[in-house]
Amino acid sequence: MSARGRAKGEAQSGGPEQSSPPSLPAPDVKKFQQSVADLSVQIKDKENQRKRLTTGGQNVVQLNGELTRVTSELAEIGHLKSSTTAEVRGVEEQIKQLGPENSSKKEEANKVLVGLRYKTPERIEEALRKLRQQQMSRQFSENEEKRLQSEIDTLENSKDELREFLKTKAEIEEMIQKLGQLRERRNSLYRRSRELRTREGEAKDRQSQLRRQLAEARDKKKGLQKQQDTLTEEIDGLYKARQRLRDDFKKYQSEYLTANSRQETEERERESVRRGEERKERRKRQVLEAEMRREMEYDEEKTVCRTLISHLEKMVEHTATNGGPGLDPQRSFSSPPAYHTASGVGRDGGGFEEPGEFLPRKTEDVGGYLVPSSSRRKSKRDRKKNTLSGKAQRRLQYDAVVFSQFQFLSVAPPTNLSTVPQVLQTLKEKLAFYEHKTSTCSEAGDSGISSQALAELAEQDLNSQEEFDHTSPNRHPHKPLPLTSADLSPPQNNGGPVPVSPSSPPLTPRASPPRTDGEEKVLLHSVSTSTTASSNSTTTLVQPSVE
Repeated sequence: MSARGRAKGEAQSGGPEQSSPPSLPAPDVKKFQQSVADLSVQIKDKENQRKRLTTGGQNVVQLNGELTRVTSELAEIGHLKSSTTAEVRGVEEQIKQLGPENSSKKEEANKVLVGLRYKTPERIEEALRKLRQQQMSRQFSENEEKRLQSEIDTLENSKDELREFLKTKAEIEEMIQKLGQLRERRNSLYRRSRELRTREGEAKDRQSQLRRQLAEARDKKKGLQKQQDTLTEEIDGLYKARQRLRDDFKKYQSEYLTANSRQETEERERESVRRGEERKERRKRQVLEAEMRREMEYDEEKTVCRTLISHLEKMVEHTATNGGPGLDPQRSFSSPPAYHTASGVGRDGGGFEEPGEFLPRKTEDVGGYLVPSSSRRKSKRDRKKNTLSGKAQRRLQYDAVVFSQFQFLSVAPPTNLSTVPQVLQTLKEKLAFYEHKTSTCSEAGDSGISSQALAELAEQDLNSQEEFDHTSPNRHPHKPLPLTSADLSPPQNNGGPVPVSPSSPPLTPRASPPRTDGEEKVLLHSVSTSTTASSNSTTTLVQPSVE
């Protein structure tokens, strides 16, 4: 920022920046945190003391709960004991009933067992089978027959008696088994009753112990109640003191921040004014730099325009001097430099008096430029054709550098000598347009015009350029030509490199607006002819095509 801008900023802000200290000292955060921490430690210690004192009260509650549980357990044990005793009595009653009944059935079964000859049904069936077989196979006397039949009847009756005996025996065994189960159940109930009596005695002892502990805890609690009340009051006072300390700190901090914010706001306002002045100065520099860039924007176009204009003017002068379209067949010209170098050294090491000056061809390896070179040996057919068509209709051919220069300016190169003046006029108009743009930017920078005025001036230049495009007989100077397949691959320079200024960037073809059918055919024919001639020629860059 300049001294003038700084002086203006200080005048608006009331002088140079000075950081005045705040009206209030900054709050001591460390001291506040230490005080709060000390109070918190005191509160925690006293709460631990009160917690230890309240242990007696908690013991009373626990002892009451334990005593209630033991009392409930005693009541449950008494209920279980009563039910067990009643069940034992029922079992003993069943045993008493089943004992005599079992004894009487045993006596009956023993009596039946004594009268039985065979103890199993199988043996009785076997004896009956044998007796019946004897009765069927042998003949007995009448007495023997009766005795045999009586024995068979006796065995038949013993089958029924055996069946009754087996039934009674099964009932006796069932009663014996039931009596065993009842006796086992009675013994289990006796053991359970003994366990219940043991648990009842232990519960009664625990109940007596809890009652003694509960009485002691109640007496202790009465003595600690006063100490608890005192600690509670002290803890409440510490809480209030800590809260009061926090409130005072917040209040002071708010006042300090308000005063500091007010001062920072004033400083920001002064800083904003200073930065505004700096931005204004920076904008001015940016506008000047942009104007300088725009002045240098068309240097390359103007250089190319002047080079091509110089060559075309020399061609026109040479044609007028020789009295018609064509050149001296004994002389040809080398390709011109794209730009005039600082050292003035051309392709062959010689100096140039001015940009685009023609040089005499020193060897047969260098071709002509924009001028149809004449062949010394022509057939009769070619001479006859040239005589009929006229020298003015001879097509011109170009090397790659010249073709790219015309493409860079978006101007169609002259197809023959008759179109050279028209193309020369177009190049002069384009050069005047670029010089007008440069002078406009220079005047805007010298007068200190604003960026908005520069934009308006650029829009006016654009409108004038559009008017120039509508009135110009050739291409729009600011619109690129469309590239064809021949344009993208122009004929190569077989005669050697063309010197180019080291400080200038390489020329690149620009696109162009659509051409008319006639112009497109002429340009394509010129390019195709140039390509063929360049590939066939070894001595010159450009050779005239004879049609």
